[in-house]
Amino acid sequence: MLERIPCTICPHEIVIHAGETHDGICRFCRKLNASEREQKACFYRALASGEAYSPSDTDIARGHVPPEWQQHHRWKIEPNWFSEGFDSLEPLLDHAANGPEGYVTCTSDRDSTFLIASNDEHAVCVYQATRDDSKYFAYTKYNMRAQVDRELHLCSTCPCCGIVQGGYFPSRFHSPKRVGFQIARRILFGSDCNIDVNWIPSDDCRWMDAGIG
Repeated sequence: MLERIPCTICPHEIVIHAGETHDGICRFCRKLNASEREQKACFYRALASGEAYSPSDTDIARGHVPPEWQQHHRWKIEPNWFSEGFDSLEPLLDHAANGPEGYVTCTSDRDSTFLIASNDEHAVCVYQATRDDSKYFAYTKYNMRAQVDRELHLCSTCPCCGIVQGGYFPSRFHSPKRVGFQIARRILFGSDCNIDVNWIPSDDCRWMDAGIG
């Protein structure tokens, strides 16, 4: 059996001879340009150190409070999103909250968009002020501080239309399911929510995979 070594950028293993030939870089990382390789290396360093599992001070300083968090606005189901036969938002949200998996995408009269993705254990809430603006994740003291299990890692989807974009949401933005739906009801219906929420700018999710990131 050929002896293998880890790639110098990611954990992918390569045979020693290939590593010596290609400066210790695997075939996947060789396809990246220098900037992308550095970004990917930084991602894996952050995982190894644990920094990836909590927002930085810079992230928190860049946070954004949605106007809908303080003053209720009218929301509707995103028209391009499959609504599972529901005509109104509240029963669709209840259906998602009580089901094993759900993705609900909606838009407000301010042209804001909001997405809640959920499974049996977790939920991720994503807010976008306009379709051209940055995306913000809901972060609370209840969020994950470690790696989400592979089978419970929520796929990254677009808040504008709910289409799966490839990759996965960061573990640190996975909250308990009940917390995610409390946040969603506050945003969408103005319901009471006594949970302190920071809205943190989104990451580049392209280096993440199920159970990684």
